[in-house]
Amino acid sequence: MGREGHARVGILTVIPEEMDEALDVLGASVEVGMTGYFTSPLSLDEGLDCLPFVVARSSDRSNGPANESARALLEDWRPETLLLVGIAGGIRRVGNSVPAALEPGPALGDVVLATMVHFGDYGKDLPSGFLPRWLPLVHPPKRLLTRHGEPMRINTEWAEGIRDWPGDRPPTLHQGEIVAVEAVASNPFAERQQAILRYFDKAIAIDMESKGVAEALFDYEADVGVHYHPRWMCVRGISDLVVGSDAAVALLGEDNAAQREEWRKAAARSAALAARALLIRLLSRPTSAHPEQPPRPAWPHASQIGMSPAPEMVEA
Repeated sequence: MGREGHARVGILTVIPEEMDEALDVLGASVEVGMTGYFTSPLSLDEGLDCLPFVVARSSDRSNGPANESARALLEDWRPETLLLVGIAGGIRRVGNSVPAALEPGPALGDVVLATMVHFGDYGKDLPSGFLPRWLPLVHPPKRLLTRHGEPMRINTEWAEGIRDWPGDRPPTLHQGEIVAVEAVASNPFAERQQAILRYFDKAIAIDMESKGVAEALFDYEADVGVHYHPRWMCVRGISDLVVGSDAAVALLGEDNAAQREEWRKAAARSAALAARALLIRLLSRPTSAHPEQPPRPAWPHASQIGMSPAPEMVEA
């Protein structure tokens, strides 16, 4: 048990739009006590000693606050799975075709599930350029990505709740590497941004919090011992497109600030809808006992996530 209790899944958001869309899509209308965590009123119907999920917001943007907030969520609720849910920039590159064209990649509003997290701002500046170095991180497990992410890539029913959508097609789901940085990637002419996109050539999205969460998982596992190994997934809706070459700027344009403003809310909603689908899949399966907790049955209301009355507050 954590300091506040136990929840099978903990969901961490960052900016207000991410939190608002997550609460709405998940029907998390009930604050648990005065903790700042929210859950579905359906989870309280049977007096369970384990909440199916809780939703929280990070204390601030960037990797440091995300690390601290993820750590607090783990200590408060001891979840089996942590979901980082929110927006990111989608990386687009120029292919080798003639005439030049952008390679396929995430479009505005699409969702990326991270397969691996890199930290782009840790390294050494040399006369020849920036040389990235490595930090110990916990990456999203391939088993979860295969079991739950791949079916969602094939079947896009999870996106049916989209409303006020600015795009010309519903969002689709991608799996790929994510680069975390400490500043918004808004300048395609910046040497550091170009170096990061060139070095991490398989990355398809860029954000400011995934490294913090991945590092929190690594540090927390080392502190709590062998019997508690929480897993995590990074769910990112694409709010703007990021490029790192002059050729890409010529094809796509250099100002992604306007994109981000238009797509922030829509991308946060597509990420929340993907998180809802993951929640349903995770909570529809029971978990086995281990030395620190009893077995947990499948939650009977999993398929009803998102159906809730008006907000209220209940005691933990």
